[in-house]
Amino acid sequence: MARRKAKSGLMDLLVLAPVLALVFVGVWLVYDSSYARAAESAMTGKDPWYYAKYQIAYALIGLIVMAAMSRVRLSTLRKAAPWLMAASILMLILVLVPGIGHGANGARRWFRIWRLSVQPSEIAKIALVLYLAGFLSQGKSVVHRIGVRWILPGVAAGATVLLILIEPDMGTAFAVALMCFAMLFGAGVKKWQIAALGALGALAAWAAVLLEPYRMERIRVWLDPWKYRYDEGYQIVHSLIALGTGGLAGVGLCEGREKMFTPEAHTDMIFATLGEECGLFVCLGLLTLFAFFVYKGLDVAGRATNVYGNLVALGITS
Repeated sequence: MARRKAKSGLMDLLVLAPVLALVFVGVWLVYDSSYARAAESAMTGKDPWYYAKYQIAYALIGLIVMAAMSRVRLSTLRKAAPWLMAASILMLILVLVPGIGHGANGARRWFRIWRLSVQPSEIAKIALVLYLAGFLSQGKSVVHRIGVRWILPGVAAGATVLLILIEPDMGTAFAVALMCFAMLFGAGVKKWQIAALGALGALAAWAAVLLEPYRMERIRVWLDPWKYRYDEGYQIVHSLIALGTGGLAGVGLCEGREKMFTPEAHTDMIFATLGEECGLFVCLGLLTLFAFFVYKGLDVAGRATNVYGNLVALGITS
């Protein structure tokens, strides 16, 4: 039976549909979880739509970029990948420089462009996928022999993870590392080599936790938030209360109360607002939507007409 091939130059509507649905849900959730606080804050000009407006702007920019990139040939991206990789590493360095990078809550992860924030780590993810895909698609002579030719890709991946870790943003650094391992696996790198790299990565992650006491403290709080419910565990506890209050069907749209007590209700703990107001069934529906997007991403990877396209789709999906 012949394998279905991806059609060049056309968007897969079954990929586009969940993306648009997730964008819509994201914008609505940002508004729902932030309008009450924004309406009372002098910093936001008492505008209940303050945070939602920014989310809408980001969504529109993202959709425009997505539409534009869908018209670019993979061969063009492959040629540009080394330059994109170099530019993204430069941005990750510059964002750490005081006066250039914008800091908040002890982290320096953003550039401020007009009123919008741009996170270079998000650009670096895509650049790294394109760069690694170009390297790993060169054939078995490259994939099955880890040697001198692996130095530049290794430096690119290692520098990306390290610079993101310095911001600090351990969650994104961990996600980038997992993405790299997924691409290595998809390219056919020997399992024992992946296991060896994984062991080194695990040691590096453990060292990163030990070197910064607050990271170990976060793990302790995550394991037993109720013990720290009046300080470090405050936000987690109120998120758990929100999920429990929502039950199966939720308390109703815009009727949630815990978002009033959760400091980062419209960012880190936005899922708790969905759980409280819409309940378990809708939460499971959202997770199913994410799962379907992953499935379609892997389907696109499987239908790619060449190894490079396969690895790009796999990297972006992971």
